[in-house]
Amino acid sequence: SRISDNGRTAHRARTKESSARTGLLSPVDFLFLLGSVVQTSYFFMLNCLLHSRANIGLESNSKVYDEGVNVYLAHLLNAHIVPRYLLRASSYISQTDADVAASLAGDSDCRRKYETYKANADFLLVAVSVSDLFDEPRHSQPHQLRTHKQVYIGRASLYYSLASSYATKLARGESPVADTLLKLSEHIDDYVRILSYMRGQYLDFIRRYSPGELFHLDLVLDA
Repeated sequence: SRISDNGRTAHRARTKESSARTGLLSPVDFLFLLGSVVQTSYFFMLNCLLHSRANIGLESNSKVYDEGVNVYLAHLLNAHIVPRYLLRASSYISQTDADVAASLAGDSDCRRKYETYKANADFLLVAVSVSDLFDEPRHSQPHQLRTHKQVYIGRASLYYSLASSYATKLARGESPVADTLLKLSEHIDDYVRILSYMRGQYLDFIRRYSPGELFHLDLVLDA
């Protein structure tokens, strides 16, 4: 209808004006434009990532030039909706540092080492920030069985550093991929903050129980 067409035209005009002012589309505007200019989930992930950075005061290039990290993270998030990627990545992932080392024992293939360390780093980063797989320790767990989330973040940082080193070897010199992975390693806490914010604000994942709520739930279940 003419009214709806006029409404769409007005909305596009407001969107264009907002984009020119901020350089970003709001998630609502972005979804409105799907099927026209922007058509892929990758660009949705990238747009939400940039908004998340701006909203928590960690804008791109504020500490280091990290446009490449933005692209890497958007591709990583987008890959998690592709079963083929998940199946391939799972073949590299191990539960502990010892298991990772054992999987590479006696292997001199730099590419396999690069893929292994990168896959494990990616898994841990997404697990602690987006999937919230490694939640805070439950009060019913014995102290010696508790593993703080920061331990997993530290492992991700180490794996990204190792993957960066092997990417440099594979490129026989400087490599954009190696540079991106090294920035992820050195600023891992910032990227966990960004992705954690994006998880709640834009991906709309269900809020997990707080440690206090889990404590009371444990009491009820044990009664």
